[in-house]
Amino acid sequence: MSVTITKSAINIREKLSELDKPSGIAGEAVLRADSVQEIRSQIGAGRKNLIINGGMDVWQRPSSVYTSHGYNADRWVSNQTDMSKSTSVYGGYSWMLLPTNGYVHQRIEGNETLRNKTVAVSFLFRDAGAAPYAYFYYSTVQVNPEHSTITDLSGGIKKYQAVFTLPDSTNTDGYLKLYLQAAGATAITHVQLEEGSVATDFEHRSYGEELALCQRYFYNAGNDCILFANANGNAGYSGRERYQSTQAFPTVMRAAPTIVLSVNGGSGGSAFTLSTQASPSTLNVRPSVDPVPVSAYWYGSFTAEAEL
Repeated sequence: MSVTITKSAINIREKLSELDKPSGIAGEAVLRADSVQEIRSQIGAGRKNLIINGGMDVWQRPSSVYTSHGYNADRWVSNQTDMSKSTSVYGGYSWMLLPTNGYVHQRIEGNETLRNKTVAVSFLFRDAGAAPYAYFYYSTVQVNPEHSTITDLSGGIKKYQAVFTLPDSTNTDGYLKLYLQAAGATAITHVQLEEGSVATDFEHRSYGEELALCQRYFYNAGNDCILFANANGNAGYSGRERYQSTQAFPTVMRAAPTIVLSVNGGSGGSAFTLSTQASPSTLNVRPSVDPVPVSAYWYGSFTAEAEL
């Protein structure tokens, strides 16, 4: 003789919330969360995306200075010069347009904490008839994904996800390189690298925060900033140091940067040229000879680069 027992369905989350347990306010919020992203927001877990400028929003370098195997969008090195930015591909996001057989990579600082760790990579790309390929370089070792998935989205856009386990060894380069490559012309955005085996929703950061992260490695001061202004000299200094101008970078850079000056004009006279001395936090500009007229000044622009 068989006996059939039926019981109405229960809501596990509601029952858990009724338990007498020391879960606290944050614990209750986690139990009610619908996604990993929501849990991170609830408990204030901090920044998860180890990629800088993954949304392709920051482009400090003008297009006229793009070079093969140089930087295009901030923090992204490419193998070709004809990369460009577009916001019309899909959804109003910023995209990097890649030509046929184009690839980009980012050098990720402070990667020793990722030794022997599982990490997930995800990004959006426009379908070009050939799926893109992601891989790492850890020193001279190429690390390929253990598995990957592609999710079709609307508007000819797909999301690519891949999981890697990084080597349990010292990375002699001092940085990790993530490569993204496609056989056909395409567009890419929303690149994310995070610890764990699950690629979660893309972490949107404000433009100001993303720009500050980029300026640790590269800073473009823009056109017609004051490069040097002599106001009767600097008390307590002698020689050319008495006539130097000092300005702080908007954020402390990774290392003392390489400075490129572009002088557009001024009243210092053609007999004087400018020299620079930079630390990670400041730039000193001084004339190459002294004394300097009290009213002397120069204006123009400069870039500071401290890339890996």
